[in-house]
Amino acid sequence: EKSIEYIERGLKIDQKNVELLINLATTYGVIGNKYKAEIIYKGTILEAPKNWKSYSSYAQFLLESGRYSESIENYEKVLKLTPHNVFALNNIAINFLYMENFDSAAKTFEKASMVEPDSAIYINTGSMYYSIGDVGKAATFYKKAIDMQPDNYQYMIYLADALKFDDSTADESKKLVHSAIRFAQKEIASNNNVAKAYQYLARSHALLGDLVKANEFMEMADEMDSTGTESYYSHLRIAVLEKNEERIKFYALKLIETEFSAKLLLSDPDFFYLNQDK
Repeated sequence: EKSIEYIERGLKIDQKNVELLINLATTYGVIGNKYKAEIIYKGTILEAPKNWKSYSSYAQFLLESGRYSESIENYEKVLKLTPHNVFALNNIAINFLYMENFDSAAKTFEKASMVEPDSAIYINTGSMYYSIGDVGKAATFYKKAIDMQPDNYQYMIYLADALKFDDSTADESKKLVHSAIRFAQKEIASNNNVAKAYQYLARSHALLGDLVKANEFMEMADEMDSTGTESYYSHLRIAVLEKNEERIKFYALKLIETEFSAKLLLSDPDFFYLNQDK
């Protein structure tokens, strides 16, 4: 309420200040008054129809409200005003992801990567293509990410995953796994409290077929993080390789409770086994 009071004081001085209007709408959204927030967002657009921030802030509000199609419409208006707006492209892709339109999400992430070469965007693009089974395109973008961060063991495992399906690249996949193991161990040597390092050591050994070692590293990882998406996903990958029905069901449900939809989970090429008995 204090924040609203301060913003409204500023608006008494400058009623058409777009930044203040957006801040006011955002504040109402944060305190749960979505009705008031939306009125202000719409009013801001009417007040400043050429200001891309008006559409962007409203689009973000719609995204967070689960109104994905409307959010995309407003982000597209942002792109008409600022054609190279990476934030808008990324969020359009996220909207498509929540709508379970994975193909459009992948293509939109790819557009964002063309505007702004960035390892995180390359990984998002690659992971989206991987999820829809296009492992060739996934590998292309994972390689771009590794070119920017050559010591990133997480990216190495992503690429190793994408390359393991083709006999012609299977050896390269194994080499990447061994490199990932070295870099993960190096991180542990400098800081042994990073759960991700143990999780990716587990995934590395799972890729090499050593499920005993994979589970040992997951036990270590779980001491630091047993409820995160990386933990659930890593456990599920191992459970699928073990064909352990009880653990598969447990971790699949845990992932669905987080950010994964059942459709996204079933589209993952590593979880083909799940499709045999949905």
